[in-house]
Amino acid sequence: MEIKNNIKEKFGFTVNIGISTNKLLAKMASDFEKPNKIHTLFPEEVPRKMWPLPVGELFFCGRATEKKLRSFGITTIGDLARTDVHLLKSILKKHGEVLWAFANG
Repeated sequence: MEIKNNIKEKFGFTVNIGISTNKLLAKMASDFEKPNKIHTLFPEEVPRKMWPLPVGELFFCGRATEKKLRSFGITTIGDLARTDVHLLKSILKKHGEVLWAFANG
């Protein structure tokens, strides 16, 4: 809260802050709800907080990738996390493995 409030006071704008054990989860947490919020996303919170989100909200999942995943019935981050990584690699090559790892925190 102190960091967020200091930024507002010193620079005049609001920020969202994500707190976690790694940069990916912190980034995902910072995007949960805006503006001027602080969110956590720790590994044990991933299934509850991140998996229900649309797959297109996952960091590094662009429109074309989202469309391809949806064509295979993968609509949420949780669907992606629970998909066999070998299937994802056959569809998206190395990028499929990266997205699977991201979806799993």
